[in-house]
Amino acid sequence: MKLAWKMAWRDARRHLTRTILATLLIAVPISAGTAKVAVQLASPSIETVSLKDVPAGAQARILAQPYPEGITVKQPYHGQMGIQNYMDKMAASAEQIAPHLNAKNQLWQFWLSPNVLAKNDRHIAILKITEAQPEIMPLIAELPADAAAQLQAALAVAPSSSDPVPHAVLNQSAANYLHAHIGDQLALSGAPAKFDGGQEGAFHEKHFTYQVAGIVPDENSHSLPKIWAAPGWVKDTLTGVHGVFGNYVVTGTEPVTWPQIKEINRVGAIVFSRDVILNPPPESERYPVEIDAESLSRSLVDLAVTVAIVGLLALFLLTPAFTVSAEQAARSLAMIAVAGGTGRQLRRIITRQGSLVGLLGGVLGALGGLILGVTGLGLMTWQKYWAEGLEDFSFDPLSWAGNFTWWLLPVAVLAGLLCGWISSLLPAIWVNRNNLLETLTGYVANAHTRPRYRFLPPLLLLAGVGAWASLLIYTRKEVEIRASSGMLSTLYLLSGVGTVLVVLGLVSALPHLFHLLSSRTRGSRVGLAWRLAARDATIHRRRVIPVASATLMVVMLYVSTTTTLVTWDQWKDDVNDRLIAQGRILIAPKIPLEEDFNRELVDKTRQILEKELPIVAHADMYNAEEVAASAERLQHGGPQQVKQPSGSEIYPESYYSLGYRPGESCPPGLNTTLESRRDPTQPLTCTRRTVVSGAGIYGDLELPENPVLTGDAMRATGVPGAEEAAKVLDAGGVVVSNGYAYNPATGQAWVSVNRSRHDASGSLQSEVIANRAFPGAFVYNLLARTGFVPSPELAKELGYYDAHLYGQILVLDQSVGDSFTQAQLEEAWSELGDLQGVMSYLVPKMTAAPPWWMLHSLRIGLLGLLFATVWISLALSRTQMQADMATLSAVGAPPGFARRYATAQAGLLLLVSTVLGAVAGFALSWARFRLQMNYDDGVYRVVIPWADLLVLAVPAPLLMLSLIWLTSRVRLPLSVRSRD
Repeated sequence: MKLAWKMAWRDARRHLTRTILATLLIAVPISAGTAKVAVQLASPSIETVSLKDVPAGAQARILAQPYPEGITVKQPYHGQMGIQNYMDKMAASAEQIAPHLNAKNQLWQFWLSPNVLAKNDRHIAILKITEAQPEIMPLIAELPADAAAQLQAALAVAPSSSDPVPHAVLNQSAANYLHAHIGDQLALSGAPAKFDGGQEGAFHEKHFTYQVAGIVPDENSHSLPKIWAAPGWVKDTLTGVHGVFGNYVVTGTEPVTWPQIKEINRVGAIVFSRDVILNPPPESERYPVEIDAESLSRSLVDLAVTVAIVGLLALFLLTPAFTVSAEQAARSLAMIAVAGGTGRQLRRIITRQGSLVGLLGGVLGALGGLILGVTGLGLMTWQKYWAEGLEDFSFDPLSWAGNFTWWLLPVAVLAGLLCGWISSLLPAIWVNRNNLLETLTGYVANAHTRPRYRFLPPLLLLAGVGAWASLLIYTRKEVEIRASSGMLSTLYLLSGVGTVLVVLGLVSALPHLFHLLSSRTRGSRVGLAWRLAARDATIHRRRVIPVASATLMVVMLYVSTTTTLVTWDQWKDDVNDRLIAQGRILIAPKIPLEEDFNRELVDKTRQILEKELPIVAHADMYNAEEVAASAERLQHGGPQQVKQPSGSEIYPESYYSLGYRPGESCPPGLNTTLESRRDPTQPLTCTRRTVVSGAGIYGDLELPENPVLTGDAMRATGVPGAEEAAKVLDAGGVVVSNGYAYNPATGQAWVSVNRSRHDASGSLQSEVIANRAFPGAFVYNLLARTGFVPSPELAKELGYYDAHLYGQILVLDQSVGDSFTQAQLEEAWSELGDLQGVMSYLVPKMTAAPPWWMLHSLRIGLLGLLFATVWISLALSRTQMQADMATLSAVGAPPGFARRYATAQAGLLLLVSTVLGAVAGFALSWARFRLQMNYDDGVYRVVIPWADLLVLAVPAPLLMLSLIWLTSRVRLPLSVRSRD
């Protein structure tokens, strides 16, 4: 036992470069993992997060969801769960919730909004949510009964819910901010919490007028604006509003218990109870946890495949270090075997070295994790101070370290020890298989023999490709496969197995490829450096193959990732709305109100931006609140009449949509293809797949549902074809977003009227009852969610009611438009001050994109890993080259030959691994997207990442080979010594 540790320590010190590289390979990921876990563990627990949802001094907070009647919300005891919203349902009222609470408690409804808009004759302002009592309360809240007496002395008129105009009480800060006086009329508006991707639109065209009844002193010199209104005002404002959450606070002396929570869950509400969070109910009384078999199986397969690939990658990167160690100590190990050493003793010598390197890597990784973890905790503290606007942040690493989870350090050391031991297992096993005579004499008799198991690679590849092929064929035929979660679990498992089999097949094929290259180049006119590189890859395959395998897997991951990225970019380009071109900005209110209110916000925003940006033009965009679609309106002017269906239930609601060109249509159940949508010159083709168009929501801005554009607004967009489309709109025509509704030969676009009906099977079907051609233009995916954009004249003819200002398109000077960046816009936007709370903007994706390093960080990381893989290969093989270089130098090889030799080794490894990895990466990405298309009927155009492949083919190899050339100089005379 002592001999094994002594030899391990001796070898580690003697080959210091190899030891350092292997130690760093273990230490770096352990450092990152330790720091990440430390930061996660320092994050607040779910109970702590839930308690923050309960206002100070309150017993509970209740979130009432717009939920169907008769369905119980099965919440966890702490209340943290996914939120559901049915836009056609009403949230539970206070009358539904109150009977389930203790009679000694009070139920208060409050307004939850990111901001409140306030306006009087003298000023318009945005009042942001601040701490109130309780602290979760927003700036504007109901006036509690127990607080009314305290404020009564300051009230000029007592608040009364029966007054025609409700009253509000302001603190001095709010009065100063609004220039408000007692008796003023105050318009307040804000959007309650609404879970539909944004809070905009809940109170369109609605604001509420209050009379300032009193002004009370501020609590202190730092008090922020606060407003109180009469009790019941929130309830009155929410009456009849669907799809909006109700927010309630329970005050009083009695806790809200778990049985009470279960009763409140019956009306679709989630309860955050202080008592229940601190004293959880027994497991037997909680709701049973429902397991989603589909999600679970998908997660398990993804985890298994990820662990398998990452594990193989780590094994391939670490194993060469111990393989070289075994080769360099082969002579000593052979002599120990001749002297009577057992195979177990020989294996221990190698595994002890792996354990030693792993231990060093674990200790180094633990120290690195401690430093990174404490730094991460400091950043979390700074972020908290910054978010809360505190200014007394101090640099105190000792206090940050107090939140570090110290048991992670011994776990990191043990993880490194285990990683090193596992990585040395294969080289330790190979030691026993060495031929003692060949090892002692240095003569390798079977250096060029064919590797064993020559039928294994094609069998593994055939099995992997067969698994994917059968999966794609089956899902292509089984249209209703989504109905079976058990079948989905099988599909996910099959895809994971197929991926792993393909990877193993390629890895097992590498020895055969290198043997083929060695045999083909032996005795040929290929340069000596390349022949020796092929020979070295064959003789020392245990050292070369793991590195080549790691390189192959990194290239495969790189190509697969980049293929996914460019395909998703193409998909977004195919389906997302197109509205404005580079050098344009669309500004609009987050919460649309009445026309003059919108106009004041938009104009004020534009005037401020004009001082910061070179805005040369602007144009208004309009949105109609309601569209009264009817066949009679469409038929005006001689439409093509479509026979109305009979024998079915017809719904009274009609709606406009894009029509088909005459003589073309898709049968029921089929959709137009992406090609038919993008190119109006193509004949109509249909598919069962679904082409989704229009994202609808971009950040804080929701695009108009019924847009109306003038010719000037169309020109301001700057999109391709905008000038031609603007002429059509000036003439009272329409712009369509899909090619199948437009005839470029005649310049006509088709619009239809549809009605919904139930067919014989009970399914809801859409029927076209009228179709008409208008003078039109085609702009692909222009506000694609709506399908077409009419001119103001045509909108009035078609029954567009209440067209109001939506926003403005700002056009920048052409000299800066193309180079305009997101940072420039954000700097100008910061000048808006409080208007930032209610105004939003939309820019093209070129200006809205994150920094280049963020977009390409994954690419850079994978390229860095590829470079490290090749570099480790060189560093580990240099000691093995010494004996060969001494021999070559003795027979007259020039000094620069070492560089050519090392470069040829790396070039050969890159050539084989890159080609195989690139082909496999693209093939797996293509298969994955195909499976996704078969499963959800979506449309994805898989794009070859030519730019990334070019980087793999030219700059990356040139950079790596150049660095290898520069660092591969062997100084003569060589110090010749035995391998061990």
